[in-house]
Amino acid sequence: MADYRIYRLNRENRVIGGTDFAAESDELAVAEGIRLDHAAMVEIWCGRRLVARVDPETARASSSGEVRPTQPPAAS
Repeated sequence: MADYRIYRLNRENRVIGGTDFAAESDELAVAEGIRLDHAAMVEIWCGRRLVARVDPETARASSSGEVRPTQPPAAS
């Protein structure tokens, strides 16, 4: 299990809240992050690594339950 943090962002992409949780993989962390808060844009972090940025409209629009988060920028 790894420790993750979900950050909720406002329309100006400023952090308005955060929640810590543990998950077995990045994929499960993204799913848990969406379950915890699907009303706001969220970022899921594992330590200093951005795992995913999830748009709530994309998450709600998924009828199969599969979520395709916006990918974080590639490391330079």
